[in-house]
Amino acid sequence: EIQKAIKRAIRFYEKEPFWFCFQDVNFSTVAGQQRYGTTANTLLPGVVKFERMRIGECDIRPAGLSEFTITSGQPMIYARVGKELALNPLPDTVYAVEAVAWVKFPELTDDDSTNPWLDDGEELIRQAAKYRIAMDNLHSDELADRVAGLMQAAYQQLKAETRRRLPERSLSVAHLPISVGNSFDVRTGGY
Repeated sequence: EIQKAIKRAIRFYEKEPFWFCFQDVNFSTVAGQQRYGTTANTLLPGVVKFERMRIGECDIRPAGLSEFTITSGQPMIYARVGKELALNPLPDTVYAVEAVAWVKFPELTDDDSTNPWLDDGEELIRQAAKYRIAMDNLHSDELADRVAGLMQAAYQQLKAETRRRLPERSLSVAHLPISVGNSFDVRTGGY
């Protein structure tokens, strides 16, 4: 039951991008090969979202498969195809692809398996697993209430650590509902 509670806690929280979920997902292309999966990098199938992908100084941007051409050369665009990554143009030689991505780690398979959730997210997962056991197995609202506070504190601490570790993202004013003559207060979200 403990193992099941840990897995359920991870599945619940892995939908959020905590700092340790951002991993280097680097790999090398193979001349003439368009799709890349586990054999290129074991984390590729678990990528939720690429934050950055590049070859040397050239960014590789996301695109739809409809934008792919039958040319070969240095890849300039990519698309996700199931759990694989497709590159275009078709690589004409070996290129070192450097990528940073938000990844979903492989599921724990036995008592000896581990992943960053059990290291960097350990406090949150431990408290969340206790909460699930208190609710689902022990049916103890009192214990669940005590653990809920610890779980919330661990969550807040992990979110704060994520804000400290991840770079600030810039805010584009083009998307704000501002018109000439009005001033928008970013603190309150109103005019």
